[in-house]
Amino acid sequence: MRAATGPSARAQIFISHAGCDRDWAEWVGWELQNAGYRVELGLWDWEVGENIIVKIRDALQRCDLMIALFSEGYFDAERHTTVEWSALLHDRQASQPLILPLRVEMVTPPRILAALLCEDLFDVPEVEARRRLLNVVRGKRRPNSRPQFPGSGGDCRVQQPQDKPPRSLPDAQHGAAWVPNDVERAAAWELHVELITRVTAVPLQHGLLREALSSMYSLFGSFREILRRYGPDLAASTNDSDFNLGYSVVTMLNYGIRPVLSYWHPELEAWEDLRSAGASRLEHERRWHRADELRARLALTREQLSEYASLLANATGTRDLYAAPAEPYLLPPTGLK
Repeated sequence: MRAATGPSARAQIFISHAGCDRDWAEWVGWELQNAGYRVELGLWDWEVGENIIVKIRDALQRCDLMIALFSEGYFDAERHTTVEWSALLHDRQASQPLILPLRVEMVTPPRILAALLCEDLFDVPEVEARRRLLNVVRGKRRPNSRPQFPGSGGDCRVQQPQDKPPRSLPDAQHGAAWVPNDVERAAAWELHVELITRVTAVPLQHGLLREALSSMYSLFGSFREILRRYGPDLAASTNDSDFNLGYSVVTMLNYGIRPVLSYWHPELEAWEDLRSAGASRLEHERRWHRADELRARLALTREQLSEYASLLANATGTRDLYAAPAEPYLLPPTGLK
């Protein structure tokens, strides 16, 4: 296991690629640069008229790691990429940069490179390709938590596709014809309080993105506990309608909140892993190139939760506390009546 490499170590990375894989090279270079690494890419750094053989030699002497983008074109004997990987393998020494092979298409490397472990970037979503790229550069890490037991009840079976999500998430309009029973009204009040007191209930202007995601995640535990405590009466249909409180809770959790967490939690976590020792969490988050994108997604989710809070308030017959003023009322000075 090699030592983990992070941007705090200012690792110099040279990207070796075939001309036909220019798009892949620029994507890899951009992602690594945004993650804090120093990148040398001929497309960006070498001027017309310079000696390419000399530039390759100098780049190999400067870099700590060489990412090799394996493809059919990469192993064409007429390309300069042959010079790059051949130079590293000719006289391998501890001081030479490490080759990190990444396949960008299905290809079998030459026998001399066949023993090198590769990672694939193709035929996967961009978020997964980004995760693989950064994990390869950082190096392997042992898990921080106990792995799941792979025996009975494991996930080796083929997973059945989930039901299609509903056309829209539950809101006050959905519950217009819904007449909740007494159990649903009591549970709706608890759900309403749990929802409106979370970080996700107010616009996220200056707070941490991680806190917002964690607050959203905590709704699963709170809502599940309420569903268990009040029991099957929450799933009883009334007035010839299939709508009930249990359905609305499960729909909001699985189709309103879960997709946000499933996508953005690993995205943010990958960036958090790159935080240097001297940087604060807030400072590091603000440097993330996707921070504004996540804030926009959280704002959209907040609107959906606001609609759901209105539905819960209607069920209880009380005022929607979610619609309270954004700025709290000021208390009168002490002594005034």
